[in-house]
Amino acid sequence: MADEIGNMVKLLKAQAKKQVPTQVVWATVDSVDWNAKTMQCTAQTDELERYDVLLGLGSQYMRPKKGSKVLL
Repeated sequence: MADEIGNMVKLLKAQAKKQVPTQVVWATVDSVDWNAKTMQCTAQTDELERYDVLLGLGSQYMRPKKGSKVLL
């Protein structure tokens, strides 16, 4: 019985790792809307624009300068 549970846990962990790949993208800040706490930026890899990127969550917000590089 213990082997079956261990095997099931192992299979569930392997399946969970396949679900959502982690993707990190470098981007350049185009504009910042400090009132809405969002920014617009352009990705370095595919040069696609990202809109309404949050500047923080709840207690801490970062204000990047226009033209600076950020990690999304």
